[in-house]
Amino acid sequence: MKKKFLLALAVLVLAAAAFALYRWAVGAPGYYGLPAVACVDSTRPLVQDFSFTLHLDINGQNVPLDPNIGHDPGKCLRVIYTDDASGTVRVRANDATAYTLADFFEVWHKRFSAADFMGHPLGGAHLLAIKVNGVNAAGGGETILKSGEDIVMSYR
Repeated sequence: MKKKFLLALAVLVLAAAAFALYRWAVGAPGYYGLPAVACVDSTRPLVQDFSFTLHLDINGQNVPLDPNIGHDPGKCLRVIYTDDASGTVRVRANDATAYTLADFFEVWHKRFSAADFMGHPLGGAHLLAIKVNGVNAAGGGETILKSGEDIVMSYR
């Protein structure tokens, strides 16, 4: 009986340590997502290879994209990534998955949900407007990423 208890305790401690290590590796406070967006497989042909622009405005301030989103050192290059802070986002995938804004924010390790946008509450007086090529997009995080689009996200 004592061995079973010690084994269960050891499993619990290892699980807690693994979670803490994962949180440390992700490195972004408040990010709880799992890395579900695939890596580019250089041994397979590309099915998608396009870019779009993304502009973020939070309370009237431009928020630049990090220059290396999706570059996971020692792991891989995610299928959604940036190479600079210009706002250009690349999608290079070995499949035909329809990637979304939520996928981009997952790769960036930033929160984007119905209640929270990058650490800012949503609801009441706080709204997030998303425009694709100047037209309001009602899809929120489920907005599909497409070639050549200009996406503007404004939080107020």
